[in-house]
Amino acid sequence: KDSQAHFAKVSAAFKFSLSLALVSLLLGVFAILMFIYRVFIPLEEIGDNLELLAKGDLSVELRTPRHEDEMTRGYAAVAAFRDSLVRRSELEAKLIRLSNSDGLTGLANRRCMDDSLEAEWHRALRAKQPLAMVMFDVDFFKAYNDLYGHLVGDECLKMLARILLDHARRPGDLRAEQDQHLVV
Repeated sequence: KDSQAHFAKVSAAFKFSLSLALVSLLLGVFAILMFIYRVFIPLEEIGDNLELLAKGDLSVELRTPRHEDEMTRGYAAVAAFRDSLVRRSELEAKLIRLSNSDGLTGLANRRCMDDSLEAEWHRALRAKQPLAMVMFDVDFFKAYNDLYGHLVGDECLKMLARILLDHARRPGDLRAEQDQHLVV
């Protein structure tokens, strides 16, 4: 009878230990899955997004984190980095546009015209194709400007630039202004 009671106690203790080990195992697996879900997956997403940003892809969309923790700060840092790159890209494009165009007329300036002319010249030589350049001189513009004033003269230049922009529209056409000469 003693051995049966002892066997029953050992059996109950074994079942309890087995149950405890199983619960511990399940809790461990759950903890690992939570760690993967809360740490590794977000870190992988942050890394992937940073890699795309480093390659110049500014269209990176970041998911909104479900929890307020360190990962949220990581996503916020990547979002701030992306936003600063987008802003920088916009400013660089604006700077290039401003450095290559006349502020009054919006036509290409002398620097842009010289660069484009050189590139087109080499392209025409390679392709053995003719190259055409048309230059318009606004006769008596200085007298017009002196008579009517610089504001009216500016409006005249803007109007001529609009006409040029409306009519020289082929992809290879460059509309430029150089010292009050309009060039196509």
